[in-house]
Amino acid sequence: MPLLSRLMLRLRRDGLWSTLRGIRRASRPETLGIYRIERLVAPAPAAGLEIKAGVESLRQLRQGILLLPDEFYCEDRAGFVQCYSALSDGLLAGIIWVLEGPNASRYIALREGEVELAYLHVLEAMRGRGIAKHLYWRAAADCLNRGAQRVYAVISADNYPSRKAAETIGFRKIAEIRRTALWGRKFRAESSDCPEQVASLETRRAGVGARSRDQQVTEDSVHTGERL
Repeated sequence: MPLLSRLMLRLRRDGLWSTLRGIRRASRPETLGIYRIERLVAPAPAAGLEIKAGVESLRQLRQGILLLPDEFYCEDRAGFVQCYSALSDGLLAGIIWVLEGPNASRYIALREGEVELAYLHVLEAMRGRGIAKHLYWRAAADCLNRGAQRVYAVISADNYPSRKAAETIGFRKIAEIRRTALWGRKFRAESSDCPEQVASLETRRAGVGARSRDQQVTEDSVHTGERL
């Protein structure tokens, strides 16, 4: 969705003053944690939760729903290569995107083999069910299985629920930056892994395959059981 269309959607959804406050917040510096997967850990199953991969699935799920948050309309942005939609008891509940390429991320200068999981959003009525950690896990597992060398997430220091969800499935904070959402220097990781990091990555990737088979992860969707 083009920038102007996203702005008009937000005006319709939130009103003029709320939209202006959002723009003002985006222009203020904030402290952000740079997180990276160190060892992927599958979360406990959640009853009635289904994760669907792909933009086509998202478009189908959006039909008949008016004025969803901006995070549900990112498919036309450069570098947004994949998305995962969460359903809880059949209802659209959340979204996360996979970013790839040097200009895709606002905050990280992504190199080849690096991806960022971003634009995570769980609808307010669906929060408290552990949906965020399942979105993080499914997206990270798929990225690693497809050969990603590093999987990042950027999380505001004030966003405790997202930090907890990311850390639960194996993200660890490796750096901290302070900048606005609109401009600022991007984080750049070291250009090459040391031998210890390479060995750790191979161990993690082997573990991903085992956990994925145990939970019957497929390319289209993942169904989990018991409620969190």
